[in-house]
Order: sequence, then C-alpha cells, then structure tokens
Amino acid sequence: MKKIKIVYLLCHPPHPIIKNIREPEEYFKSTGAGEYIKLSQEPYWVGFFTKDHHAVAAEELKKITDDFDIECWRPYGSSIKSTYTKEVNGITHRVFPSFSINIPQVGAGTFSPQLLKFLYTYIKENNVILNISVGHAWFNIWLLLKISSVKKMLPIIAVQISGGFKKTCYKELHPIKKVFKWYYLIEHLFDIKSLAYTDYYLIGSKVEFDLVKNNKKINAKFYSPGVDFSFFKPSKDKNKLRFELGLPADKKIMIVTGNFRSSDYGYHHLIDCFCEIRKEHNDLLLIMVGGYKNEDLYKKGINAGALMIERVSKEKLLKYFQASDFYGQPSLNFGFINFGGFGYAMMEALACGLPILSQNIIHFPGTPEERNEIGLDMPTVEDLKRNMIFLKENHHKFKRTREIARKYFDIEKTKLVLLDHYRQLSEQYFGK
Repeated sequence: MKKIKIVYLLCHPPHPIIKNIREPEEYFKSTGAGEYIKLSQEPYWVGFFTKDHHAVAAEELKKITDDFDIECWRPYGSSIKSTYTKEVNGITHRVFPSFSINIPQVGAGTFSPQLLKFLYTYIKENNVILNISVGHAWFNIWLLLKISSVKKMLPIIAVQISGGFKKTCYKELHPIKKVFKWYYLIEHLFDIKSLAYTDYYLIGSKVEFDLVKNNKKINAKFYSPGVDFSFFKPSKDKNKLRFELGLPADKKIMIVTGNFRSSDYGYHHLIDCFCEIRKEHNDLLLIMVGGYKNEDLYKKGINAGALMIERVSKEKLLKYFQASDFYGQPSLNFGFINFGGFGYAMMEALACGLPILSQNIIHFPGTPEERNEIGLDMPTVEDLKRNMIFLKENHHKFKRTREIARKYFDIEKTKLVLLDHYRQLSEQYFGK
C-alpha cells in the first residue's frame, strides 16, 4: 500500500547569491546546507538546501514517524528550464522553474506553472497532504487560488512564516501614499480568500492571529515551531570555545543572525548603536552571522568594529552561540516585528542559555513574568542602545532562559502538533 505523501512547499527561490557561485562544493562544504546536481550549462548546478525551515520541519517529521513519504518542493527561478529531483537524507527534494514579475512601486511576485501542473498530476496519482509556507507573497496566494478547484482531493496546512496582510501595511502608510497604494486592499482580499482554502492556518505571529482568529472561513491556530534542545545547549567551557573561534576572552559578546541588507532586517540601527556604545564601553563585541559580503551592511559593520561572518553551518553557528553572552534580533521594521513571529534563531539562542534583545519578543507565548526572564524588547533606537548596555552588564542574571524556552519551543513537543494534524487529515480525506 502506497504511503500518504507530505509535501513541504517553500514559496520563494533560493538566495540570489548562488548565481555568483560557479563551483558549489565550497558553499555546501562550509554551510552543510544540502546537496546539489551539477549541470553542463548555466546555471551549472542546482542546489537542494536542507537548512531552510521547510526542510528542517520535514526532517523532524521523518525522525518521529515512518508513516509518510516526505518531500520538499520550491520554485527555483528562471535559471532552470526543467524540474530537478534528488533524494537528500531520505527526503525527496524537487525544484521547479519559475519566473518573477517586478513592477516598481507596486510589488513583485513569483509564479511557477510547472509546479502547479506537476501538483495537479501528482494528487491524481497519490494521496498528498500539502504543507505550504505562507509569507503573504503572490506565490502562495496564486497557488492556493489555483488549486481551489481540486481542494476536495488535497488537504492543506498553511504555516505563517513572515510577511503580513497588506491591509495592515496599508494602515501604516502616509496618507499621500495611501492614494497610490489602494491596490494593497485588493491584494488583501485575494490573500484572505486564498487562506480560506486551507484546513489549518498555523500562525506564529500574535498580531496576525488576533486579526484572523474570528474569521469563520479560516481555521486559524496559534502555533510556535520548535528547535532541537538536545543540539542547541550551553557550552561547559565558554573560554575554550572562544579560543577555538579566535574570539577575545575579555569582552562581552552580543551575537546577531540574519542577512546584512539594510532593506530587510534593517540592522544599520544596530551597527550605529554599537558605534556609539563602543565610545564609552570598549568591552563589547558585536558578532553578526548569516549574510554575504556583497550586501550593503557588510562594510559598514566591518568599519564599526563588528565581526561580520558569512553564512555558516548549524554546527559552527552553535559554537558562536555558546561563545556569546546575549543574542539580538533588533529590527525596527514594522512588518518584520509584527508578522515575523518569534523566530527560530531566538529559540536557538534561548536554548543555549542566552537572554535575547528583540521587539519580536512580543510573540512569546508564555506569561509576562516569564517573558521578563528571557530578555528585553527595544521599541525605539534609544531602547536598543540602553538595553544593549544593560544586557552587556547583566546577561548573567538571566538564569532561566533555557528552562522557560523549553516549555514552549522544544521541538520534541511542537512537532507532535503537526503530526496530529497530519493523522487527522489522513483519516478525513483518505480514510487512513
């Protein structure tokens, strides 16, 4: 008897940096991020990336059950003309040609007719449950609306990962911009309509959950994904790790993860605060991990005295966490704060015993008292600077970060939520 297939679908192509990498061996060797197929013509290789959140979730499901065949799909961009498939760690990865439309001052969207066509055929030949990542992008809106005609054959779980409803973004616009951005309201209607075709909409943003929890057409549930607390844990010898990594033993270290683009996380405010703090507090070191040298904040960070480290493997990132004193995700971007949820990296840092500094702490699912024991918020630049100094001096007083975080973010508990949904949908749609 054929197993039910769980398809984890990511809604965006890989980072454009891969277009500049001719030989993939060094990239995958340094990041441990998956596998690849070499091609004889451009783009010369196709990557199957295992550190993206949908692939991590797929591997966690595989660890706890053999009841399903598990796959990971994604649009890959216009550089490929055919669909490529490779099995990685017992999971079938598929990448599909796609194209993007970018209209200045209006927006951009990615679409993949090849993926849609393949999905239509696939659900006729197999029992499939679709787990689709939602970033409020045109890809997931378009796809959900397109497959609505076959919804009776296809159970769907949508997991909110980023972005935000355009109606909320519209409300934040300057009155003059509202005149020109009226189409945000039209996009919002399409977005809401598309989510009504899902069986479960799992939301990590408290702000977004409050917006849709009373919508009778959307089965919304607040859901916090988890991390592996058996892997992410404090080091027994921080000084030894600092020596291994070439980090100073006499400084307090703040670590931040994410790309180095000012237009995204907006870490230019963080770098500016770090510059000001260093004038009177030379015992603070800022480490930023996860971007690329060609992004605009890389040189700004270097000039400020920060240690800028390009994307590394999970094992190497763990060592940097363990060698640090506190963690930051200090964005002031409205969309990122309100709709980005709590974030995997903050969970990982807490698991390593680090207090956190981020406005995204507003999405913490525990009590206000527990929230005060895991870190601080930073609603303004002034708060960011003040709380950076406070955590530099008082990080050691946050003694229960790992204990509290484990109550809500231990993947051994959170992954069972998805498993229960899969089993319920299997019975409902396929009688299995």
